Amino acid sequence: MSKKKKRAAAISKLMEENKWEQVQRERDRLKVDRIKNLGVRSKVDVLIGGLIFFAAYNGFMDMVKIMSENLKAAGAFSFRAMIKGIGAGDFGWAALLALIGLFFFFLAMSKNETIDKLTAARYRWIPDKTERAYIDNRFDNDFVRSVLANVYADRTHSIETGLEAVTINNNTGPEVFNYNKCGFRRLSNYDTKQLAYYLASHSFPEGFTIYQTKITPAGSEKFLGGTTDIGGDQPPAEDENKHNMKMLARLYEQLREFVKIKNPFKMYLKEAAPSAADNGQIVLNKGFKDDKEGYAEL
Repeated sequence: MSKKKKRAAAISKLMEENKWEQVQRERDRLKVDRIKNLGVRSKVDVLIGGLIFFAAYNGFMDMVKIMSENLKAAGAFSFRAMIKGIGAGDFGWAALLALIGLFFFFLAMSKNETIDKLTAARYRWIPDKTERAYIDNRFDNDFVRSVLANVYADRTHSIETGLEAVTINNNTGPEVFNYNKCGFRRLSNYDTKQLAYYLASHSFPEGFTIYQTKITPAGSEKFLGGTTDIGGDQPPAEDENKHNMKMLARLYEQLREFVKIKNPFKMYLKEAAPSAADNGQIVLNKGFKDDKEGYAEL
């Protein structure tokens, strides 16, 4: 059995046992492995493209040197004299090499773009159909129903699902529901993620956002699912020019590993990473309406 099939079988077994945090970890590792693989292949593309492009550059420079020497020898400008000693196909071969080099650079940029998409996917958390069925069954109980009774589609600003309690933030003030007072153990951080999704999906028809980013150190920082964004206005897509400049900046960074060049697009690589949070989730209601009528200025 291949490594990929073994990983898929392990994930299926974890799903059967309802070990959903471990399922997410295994799926995250699949993304990490693919990111690493694409990173290596992208660097190989950059190296091949760089070598071919360098060969084309040398060819052009040799022809420029010959043309310069021919002009000096002729004493006056003459196109025939200038291209003396340069074969008819020399320009064509140099141009072809340059195009092949650019093609490999394009392949590297395409792989880098896929890496960015996979990395962004690691910041998102949306349970699949099977996990949603488990969540619906798990939290269908009297305690959660009592919490839902205090959540309103237009009057609840946010819900905080912590390790010890759920806090409902309505426009009239917060309502706190402690797990232990109702005979429940404290939740794990992943449990709060599932509970937040259940409460939000059953309360906020206009959409909601769940914020939480968990950083798990494992040799290097691994981001295991963070933000959930459902319905409402979605964030605007990245500006195309900025995106292209970022891809170009990444290409320059990869070239710097092989040759000493200055990256003029380095500023496009600076991005703020998600912050750590291991104390639950906060759900923002996209349908909240701030009712100001009937209140005086303080």
